[in-house]
Amino acid sequence: MIEIITSFDQRYYELIGKDCVNSWLKHWNPNYKLTCYVEDFVMPHNHRIKQVKFDQLDQDYFRLQQEDLHRSIKKFSKKAYSFIHAMDHGTSHRVIWLDADVLTTQPITISNWLDILDKK
Repeated sequence: MIEIITSFDQRYYELIGKDCVNSWLKHWNPNYKLTCYVEDFVMPHNHRIKQVKFDQLDQDYFRLQQEDLHRSIKKFSKKAYSFIHAMDHGTSHRVIWLDADVLTTQPITISNWLDILDKK
């Protein structure tokens, strides 16, 4: 079982994330769902999209955001903590991160991913 995840805030969703999601809906296997970690907004409902609000992330994430750290550390920690949450709370054997600026332009099959993921 594979879980595909991404994350964005509303600004980034409006900028490019919605295009990522729409291309994912168009080209990925309809039996799979995309888990979107959303910061401070709610996406339009779609039965193939699972939304997880950032307030469900581990408290360590929120402590890190309060620390006096470089902005890029805080920015990229959003991805890391979303991925950790997916690993800790999901039921899938594998988690695939899809950057919110990735556009899918042709059909993607799960067998494509399994071929890549099963190579050691």
